[in-house]
Amino acid sequence: MVAPMNDRNKALENQQEVPVTHGLWIGGRWCEATFGKTIDFYNAASGRVFSTISAGNGQDVDRTVAAARHPFSASVWRGMTTADRGVISASGRSLRLSMKFACEREVFS
Repeated sequence: MVAPMNDRNKALENQQEVPVTHGLWIGGRWCEATFGKTIDFYNAASGRVFSTISAGNGQDVDRTVAAARHPFSASVWRGMTTADRGVISASGRSLRLSMKFACEREVFS
């Protein structure tokens, strides 16, 4: 049986939300935004912040592009077979899916 909406709202109000902070993923590590600005995301039901992310700017984009280009210009990537590159690409897709499902669980839990 589904609880009435007002009971659900009371349950949500009583929950403790712990905000999660996310930086920028650049060059294989988490980084803060160049100017340290952040964006808060709010739970629509409670009005409380449930996540904070770093707000990137043009300099952060430049850092990201430079980090993304590095493996392609490095001799390691150029020396790999197509099959080896495929394994790395598949691993990246798997990681993105895992992160997507983790974010969905965080938002909907």
